Amino acid sequence: MSSEGSISTEVIGKVFLIGLNRPEKYNAYTPTMAKQLVEAFTRLDEDDSLWVGLIHAHGDHFTSLVVSICQSGLQRSEKRVV
Repeated sequence: MSSEGSISTEVIGKVFLIGLNRPEKYNAYTPTMAKQLVEAFTRLDEDDSLWVGLIHAHGDHFTSLVVSICQSGLQRSEKRVV
């Protein structure tokens, strides 16, 4: 896997599994992963055989994304991000 990470996808019955796959960086996503995530959501939206999408993460941590968003919001506005 590249340092850019990736988004994995798997179909189990009518469930579409979408995985954040960059565990060495706590699944923080990159522009490459963002593009792949859009592609996965588009597939979920357009494929009538898929009833539900489930986002999961590889490794021990779901993602550091929420922390990154909150920290960047706090730095910009000095207000609490909820």
